[in-house]
Amino acid sequence: MAAIPEEVREQLLQEIDRARAQIREGDADAASATVRRIAGIASEELPADDRAEQLLHGCEEVEYHAAEDPGVAVEYLRAMRDRVADGGVSE
Repeated sequence: MAAIPEEVREQLLQEIDRARAQIREGDADAASATVRRIAGIASEELPADDRAEQLLHGCEEVEYHAAEDPGVAVEYLRAMRDRVADGGVSE
């Protein structure tokens, strides 16, 4: 898998943290909008590989669970964050 460019990695981490906070605050609508931004970044800025596919899958699951089962949504976001943070960095 190709490394994630530093600026893209930082942007993804910020958006993931924002979505986690929004879900914890009970704002599923705002979290859904944030997750759509994450999906856009994954689709447009990452190489089409397993990491991008995993992030897109995670985004779908977060949107599905955000309102009804926020604990599951937060866990998906944690896993997504770990995947991005451990994804290597390119300059």
